[in-house]
Amino acid sequence: MNGDKVRFCRDNQSVSLHPHGLNSSAVAPAAPKMSRLVLASLVFMVMIIATSLMALFVVVLQKPRPAPEAYAYSRGFLGDNSTWQLPVEPNNPYRFGVAELQETLQMFKDHVENSSTWTMEIQMLMCRVDNVSSQIQMLGGHLKNASADIQMVLNDQLENASREIQILKQGMKDAEALNSKTRMLESKLQEANVEVERLKGELASTKALTAKVQEQQRSLETLRAAFASQEQLQKSQNELLQLILQGWKVYNGDMYYFSHVKKSWQEAEKSCVSQGAHLASVTSAEEQAYLTEFTRSSNYWIGLNDRGTEGSWRWIDGTPFNYARSRVFWNDNQPDNWQHGNGQDEDCVHVQQKWNDNNCNALYQWICKKPLSQGVA
Repeated sequence: MNGDKVRFCRDNQSVSLHPHGLNSSAVAPAAPKMSRLVLASLVFMVMIIATSLMALFVVVLQKPRPAPEAYAYSRGFLGDNSTWQLPVEPNNPYRFGVAELQETLQMFKDHVENSSTWTMEIQMLMCRVDNVSSQIQMLGGHLKNASADIQMVLNDQLENASREIQILKQGMKDAEALNSKTRMLESKLQEANVEVERLKGELASTKALTAKVQEQQRSLETLRAAFASQEQLQKSQNELLQLILQGWKVYNGDMYYFSHVKKSWQEAEKSCVSQGAHLASVTSAEEQAYLTEFTRSSNYWIGLNDRGTEGSWRWIDGTPFNYARSRVFWNDNQPDNWQHGNGQDEDCVHVQQKWNDNNCNALYQWICKKPLSQGVA
């Protein structure tokens, strides 16, 4: 079987099968190379044998012999003897040469008779060679396919192995890099541990030092507070001294200033405010007595007024007004709410021996009052 044809050989017959629809002469390939070599070899052997026989025949014919024997030999050779045997004489010196020639001729005759058999055998051998060649070609095709499959599988496996090797190489590089980083981190970790231990020691020392510093700071704060208190006290004393030198008087935790000039009630309040005070509020008989002691010779504005609403009295410094308590040290009908002929009610109160309200634009001296703590603040 060769490709798309199958060839069968039996005795001296050869049968070939071809695909349907194709001309056998068109598809019949040339004789395989191997069968040609065998045929050439057989032809070469036949030619050698024929040449050898012809040479032997020529040699035998060239030997001298008597004419009658030659005549007899020619008759036998030409066909008088149907068995292809030459006459042999017992005492003939050429008996052995003729016998050899007869034997050679008989062999040649046998070869000629067997030539048809050789042809059939040669055809059978050629058929077998064709079959073997077809099988060899088929096996070669299978081998090629198998080789291609094996090559493909091997290539795939080699590619996979190459990829795996590359992956492993990359993994080894990554692992080496990771190991290097790990070693570096371990070294840094050891250095960090040493540094941490050192910092712990310094921290312990720092804590002790911090405790000492805090203790010193507390002592310093205490000294600072004491110094500030002493400084504030000194400042307050200096301010109090200044106020006293300016004419302020101290009585029962308050400071009072008795002016020597005259102003309206509004201007007098402004003057007190400029010194951190207000026109004086009077809340007890003792304070009334203290004030009248310094106001015997003149009238002085105090901070009581009913400006806005007649009879609704209030202290300008915000001290609550208590009418019942104030009546204890007021005289009757004080403030007197005297009304001028122009119909204007008096709104502002001045004090001497009495508490009288008058026109706020009247000019009187005035009394400023502020707490002692505010005066030395």
